[in-house]
Amino acid sequence: MKTIIILGSNYSGSSAIFDYLSGRNDILDPFKSKELFIVESPYGILPFMSTVYDAIYPPVATEALDKLEWMLNRAAYPYRGFTCGYDLNNAIPKYQEKVQKYIESITEVHYTFRNQHFMLIKPWWKCLITSIAELFSLSNNFPQQRLPVSKEQFLAATKEFLHSLSEEIIQDNPDATGMVIEQAGSYWCPEKSLEIFNNAYVIKVSRDPRDQYISFRVSTGMKDVKTFVHWYKNIMAYDSIQTDRQDPHIKRIRFEDFVRDHECEREQLCSFLKIDPTVQSSYQPERSVKRIGKYKNKNLLSTTEIKFIEDELEDYIVE
Repeated sequence: MKTIIILGSNYSGSSAIFDYLSGRNDILDPFKSKELFIVESPYGILPFMSTVYDAIYPPVATEALDKLEWMLNRAAYPYRGFTCGYDLNNAIPKYQEKVQKYIESITEVHYTFRNQHFMLIKPWWKCLITSIAELFSLSNNFPQQRLPVSKEQFLAATKEFLHSLSEEIIQDNPDATGMVIEQAGSYWCPEKSLEIFNNAYVIKVSRDPRDQYISFRVSTGMKDVKTFVHWYKNIMAYDSIQTDRQDPHIKRIRFEDFVRDHECEREQLCSFLKIDPTVQSSYQPERSVKRIGKYKNKNLLSTTEIKFIEDELEDYIVE
């Protein structure tokens, strides 16, 4: 079964492509339209890979593994309230049981050891108590440490874990041709998602920065257009355009094209995914049209702001 991963560059309109695919009766939505943030969140799977395997150092590996376990367990809880999780307990059967099995599978060895950096990351009063206890031999307790498995073993275990999160719905729908997951990776390094999912295809969705800026103003509090343009240029410098073009499992789509030229874009998308283009979807592109050209509303952006974005981000403007 194909795993279709939708990645957006922040308020990029990626939900339109997700809605089209999940609205088909041959494509599964295993996580009930929830974005799988456990892959890309700051303490998630991909940051763990980068932290641990790019330059291995035991104390860092221990801390990264602790944070990964904490984040995966925290993701079980609801969105709101003091828990602030991703509500995956309600979306995935036996979620926490699967997390525990995964953590065990990527842990190679447990041991006790106090590293020099211990004093740097603890409150001063804990450092003082520890120092006094050691000075007078009052404590022989050393911190528990652990090391992860090799990168090859980690990738195999991660594939198995991510597959297990959707195995029940796959078993209940044997005739489905694929499943679609939103934000299970990074727009700026989509090839990493291909490493951790079975039979994966990645769709990268971009959007006109003028409309994108409006969403930023409303949802993130970024109200200075110069800051937005600076941020946009900086982050898009990491966009892997050449890699995307060479990889047959990565496709780029502009939100505006998918909505306004839906029939053509839909055909190309189905060809890329090797799925039947005649299967109907509940997605209605006309409902997404209102999200295009919002910047033209003078109550949202000034003429000066629009011109500044157009001048500075000319290559990204959608006509």
